[in-house]
Amino acid sequence: MAPTDTAVSEVSGSTADKKPDTDVIELKDDNIGTAVSAASEVTVWQTLKNTGKNVVNLASYLNPLNIFKGKSSSNFDLTSSEYEEERAIIKEHGGIYKSVQGNCGAENNKNGVNFTLCNDGCLFIFGKGPMASYFGKVYAPWYAYATQIKKVVIANGVTSIGDGAFYGCSKLIEVKIPDSVTSIGKSAFERCSNLTQITIPSSVKSIGDWAFGNCSNLTQIIIPDSVTSIGYATFSGCSSLAQITIPSGVKSIGDYAFHGCSELTEATIPYSVTAIGKGMFSGCRSLTQITIPSSVKSIGNWAFYGCS
Repeated sequence: MAPTDTAVSEVSGSTADKKPDTDVIELKDDNIGTAVSAASEVTVWQTLKNTGKNVVNLASYLNPLNIFKGKSSSNFDLTSSEYEEERAIIKEHGGIYKSVQGNCGAENNKNGVNFTLCNDGCLFIFGKGPMASYFGKVYAPWYAYATQIKKVVIANGVTSIGDGAFYGCSKLIEVKIPDSVTSIGKSAFERCSNLTQITIPSSVKSIGDWAFGNCSNLTQIIIPDSVTSIGYATFSGCSSLAQITIPSGVKSIGDYAFHGCSELTEATIPYSVTAIGKGMFSGCRSLTQITIPSSVKSIGNWAFYGCS
């Protein structure tokens, strides 16, 4: 999910043109001997403890992005009186879609944050404390339905958006983030290609690497004064982003932060920033105006490469 020193890399899966006879095979409990040579998708349940050697070795149609997406168990009872407000919100969005619900809290808070996917395509996340992070081969428990998610509503009480939380939700068009959230994790909204705008609340202090990477239709984003750090390649590949204001509270901006923002026409660096990193504005071919304050002591390699 990260670029090399000289370019922003692409992450993609491979799918064979021919559709196999068996589409989906589920591995759960002790079911490790399943033949998967014709499978295009494997769902690994969290109850699976171990597998035999080369268990998916012959799966010639397998899309590697879907191997470890997993299904989450639900350790909360929505019929409980404590979830009265949540039930009303779920009802407003047409009820739960195919019983897709579960826990999504961080390691020390697994049952603290929960989710439901609603019939209208709304992913509702609620509870208290930080969300879990999903990175590498571990995908969010709703990843199997990523292309069905059109809206994300995070309830007040959730304190962080985990790494990779909404990665690849290509139909996502609306996000509601509460004032309780203080950080947005790595790749949290990466490849949300239909997201056009998002408002970040003033409670957020940090935005992680690749957080909005390749959100190709993102035209507007408001970064509040509370943000002190913008990560590596945070807005890389946001090719529709025409203007962005970096608030005065930002002290550090990661390398390649705005790489490939080809519609960006102007940018102002605040006095709180002392360095412009590698490739920060590389590929910003529409950039005509940039204000660099006297506080900046260094400008990295390829910082403005391709700003034609």
